[in-house]
Amino acid sequence: VCDVMMRKMSLAPGESDLVIMRHEFAITSSSGKESRLSSSLVRYGDPKGHSAMSTLVGVPAAIAAKLVLDQHIIRRGIL
Repeated sequence: VCDVMMRKMSLAPGESDLVIMRHEFAITSSSGKESRLSSSLVRYGDPKGHSAMSTLVGVPAAIAAKLVLDQHIIRRGIL
């Protein structure tokens, strides 16, 4: 499967990827008040550099791993 995906989905020279994200949050405060927040992000990859996916996924994952290894993050779970 990987070989097929690499042939069909690889970027050609000069092409770049695009990441579009939209998050919507329903929030209930401790007092019971309900509100909604949304966040949108559009990131284009650099055809001569890093892809948008590597910038938005790989870099934050690497930063988090480094923080865990350096024991700046020691708690477990969702923080």
